[in-house]
Amino acid sequence: MMAHFNELYLILNKYLKWNKSHVKCFTLIMLALIVKQTCNLSSASKALPIKCLPQSFYRRIQRFFAGQYFDYRQISQLIFNRPLAKVSLMTILDVDIYLKINAYH
Repeated sequence: MMAHFNELYLILNKYLKWNKSHVKCFTLIMLALIVKQTCNLSSASKALPIKCLPQSFYRRIQRFFAGQYFDYRQISQLIFNRPLAKVSLMTILDVDIYLKINAYH
């Protein structure tokens, strides 16, 4: 789990110009959502083997989203500068174009 945390942290830290504690918190939130496979933050707060109580982590998530400014240009760079995302985006565009062409014929 920590190897995934470190790898994700390095990727997020490269694109998001936040301070260290905010990037660490966001990395934990992302991992919790991936592990639990849910968008329910209360449920996701129980997914990680961290030293604090799930209620404390849930409160930390709430404070993070209440006080964090998201620069959507940084987030879009994170999404679209990844090699896998470029392939996926092209696939999505191809399928979208194919569906539009077939809708007219």
